[in-house]
Amino acid sequence: MPLLDLPDELLEHILILSDPIDVSHLAQTCQAFRGLVYQAPDDTLWRNLYLIHLELDDPRHCVAMDGRPRPLIEWRLEVQRAIRARTLITTNSIGKPGELGTILQTLLALATLVRPMTGWDADLPKSLSKSLVGIPALLRHGWIDLVERLPLAEHEQQLVARFHTYFGLTQDDIRKEARTFSRAFVYNTQNYAPDNDFGPFFEDGTVNWVHVRAIHHLISMQVVEHQETPIDTEAFEYAIYPLSLPFTQIEAPGEDKHDWLGVTGEWEVSFSFIDHRVLMRYNEGLLHPGIPEDVSVFEEESFDEVFRVMTVDMRLLKTQPDPEHPHNPIIFFAGQMRGLTNSVMNGKAWMTSNGTVRWRFVSGEASAPIWGSEGLQVGGLRSAFGVLGSWSTTVHDADDPVGPFWMRKTSPSRTAATSQPQS
Repeated sequence: MPLLDLPDELLEHILILSDPIDVSHLAQTCQAFRGLVYQAPDDTLWRNLYLIHLELDDPRHCVAMDGRPRPLIEWRLEVQRAIRARTLITTNSIGKPGELGTILQTLLALATLVRPMTGWDADLPKSLSKSLVGIPALLRHGWIDLVERLPLAEHEQQLVARFHTYFGLTQDDIRKEARTFSRAFVYNTQNYAPDNDFGPFFEDGTVNWVHVRAIHHLISMQVVEHQETPIDTEAFEYAIYPLSLPFTQIEAPGEDKHDWLGVTGEWEVSFSFIDHRVLMRYNEGLLHPGIPEDVSVFEEESFDEVFRVMTVDMRLLKTQPDPEHPHNPIIFFAGQMRGLTNSVMNGKAWMTSNGTVRWRFVSGEASAPIWGSEGLQVGGLRSAFGVLGSWSTTVHDADDPVGPFWMRKTSPSRTAATSQPQS
């Protein structure tokens, strides 16, 4: 019996079991198959192609990083975008001229529109996102590094830097030269000014992902170097650790609706710094942000970057209504450093107009805190990835130190209810 003599329902079932690329090829053979594939009365074929052949979350159960429902699902378009990205990545290509931005936006959409995590069993997450596990498996062979070696437009630089931050360490990140350039960016004091709140932001308040990625790189290398099992630089493909893609998953809200960020609990605050004399020598004569030509100070044998980790008991002090985000009031919090009886931190966290969660706090002795920090939540609300940012002093004198910080919640029950705060 000729294939086209089969009932449409049976043909559709056969197509559902086929790879989407093969379905596309079949549709090019004749008008009858083209009509079956592209002119069907509903989305059954494309929906099943997505759910069966793509190692991704069911979009019907996904939300955005700020907790909002995901946009309307166009199944055919979603399949075509995902397959195009997969094809280019597996062939180590960036596609047609001008296509790279679209591919990066596709990857960001797949990584940021995921199903929420429903909680934790001991140290293991419940309902782990398929997308956040499948995407690293696809990208572990160096496609991100390929893209970053190219001359990119500014918007492409921001897109790939944002995705790289979510993704985690790549093969190039392990190289000493790459770490040197990240240090050159993070410790350039020209990258910090009142216009960007002395943090990894632009003047309009949006995130400078190139800066955040450099911070992420430095903190990540410190974290993995302090693990019990060192990185095999020759065989390295991908590391799953708290600053990698699986940890960006949004977590379902806890019972305390006031504490929508899950502030109350035990946190780890990590930060890096370099010798102040080295910092001053490096910045002497620098007039512009970015990465200067001379980065030799970071290549000297005597160079050292110190990494410290503190445990902080955080609590929510009060909330303040935010008319722009009625379900996400501004949160004011305080923290007490363990082992340092007079060391505290105080600050606030809020959601910006573009859905980014900003964190701002001061720390030091209770009577006179001298350190100021500006950061942002990376990943979805309450994600285990935590907050990345920059620290400096509260007075911001020209010769004051700067450096990167990372803070993440570590208490076992990340969504436990807390006492009602003041409103």
